Amino acid sequence: MAQSDENLLKNRVPPQNNDAEVAVLSCCMDSKEALGGSAVVLEADDFYSPAHKLIFQVMKDLYAESKNVDMITVGEALKKHGDLEKAGGMAYLSEIVDAHALISNYTDYIRIVRQKSMNRKLITSINEIVQMSYEGDTDPHNLIELAIARLAELRDHGVDDETFTPLKQVLEQTVKNLITPQKEKAVMSHFSLLDWVTNGFRPGTLTIIAARPSMGKSAFVINIAANVAIKSGLPVAFFSLEMSGEEIANRILSSRCDISTSSLQSGKNLSHDELGRINGSLPFLGKAPLFIDEHSGTSPAEMLTRCRELQNKLGRKLGLICIDYLQLMSAVRPNPSRQQEISEISRSLKLMAKELKVPIIALSQLSRESEKRDTHRPILSDLRDSGAIEQDADIVMFVHRPDY
Repeated sequence: MAQSDENLLKNRVPPQNNDAEVAVLSCCMDSKEALGGSAVVLEADDFYSPAHKLIFQVMKDLYAESKNVDMITVGEALKKHGDLEKAGGMAYLSEIVDAHALISNYTDYIRIVRQKSMNRKLITSINEIVQMSYEGDTDPHNLIELAIARLAELRDHGVDDETFTPLKQVLEQTVKNLITPQKEKAVMSHFSLLDWVTNGFRPGTLTIIAARPSMGKSAFVINIAANVAIKSGLPVAFFSLEMSGEEIANRILSSRCDISTSSLQSGKNLSHDELGRINGSLPFLGKAPLFIDEHSGTSPAEMLTRCRELQNKLGRKLGLICIDYLQLMSAVRPNPSRQQEISEISRSLKLMAKELKVPIIALSQLSRESEKRDTHRPILSDLRDSGAIEQDADIVMFVHRPDY
């Protein structure tokens, strides 16, 4: 019985409404206003019929070039691209024109086409998750987060709100925020010059801190995490994909107790004064809400799950998420191209910051290109593995030590 139900689902025609699609195209042929409205709301892939996809894309292209749109111009454009026969020829274009759809109802036709398109996308996304579940190669937590991300993306694309917001409404909200500051304030690093330049790390933002190896970027982000946890009292999730928790603790003790990390790592030649400082700092540092995850090869989906679990456990939102470092992360779906994997990871981190409404600081390695320049001064194109990092990041900072 279950097998027959599965076969029945596979053989079903996906949601679509051919009459509504023809009506939209007919209105677009007949009215520039209808074409303008359709071009903003619909994409060619929203049409189920391959012929309708081709016709609508040509219409959008002609509209974007401020050219007339009618049966002749659309037919000529399709012919130019070698798609006229695929779209049904001039005879089918004539049928669309003769459909005589009501211009006054074009928004209703658009709504129907868009609704069917959303249904098909929903089915495709869920089927992909089902297929990955059957294969059993992906961690279930990753699949859950992937499903949530896909559904959230569809939900955002399906919002029918107005595209534009009146300036009056924006000004009212701006003044309101000035008089009554928002609860979601920026998180300060407590490095005064850095906070003066950045105005703090805003919730939902992705900050990239990049440098060549051994330039001190890990020490820098550890100090930021410790400052936020100790001085601001905000919970911090620190994902260390390279160092152990003990190494991070040594660096925090070194910074707070003014003791060299080499002395702490060896545990030798510590004076009574230094031991006293360490013992004196433990009760104070032990209260800091800094939480370290030292699992290697963690994916963005796993990080999102663990951050949600930590927030539920604490009963409050995280103040900051730190990741050391981006190139050691794993993609949810392995890709032969490491560049594409890094692009997916970078995009996922940005979406994670927006979903949790928490600032994320991720460290990144730089390529050797900076070492080929006389000044060794890093630039954005030096970001290793992918140019997508600079596109997704709200802030990119470089640790550069000319005398090092």
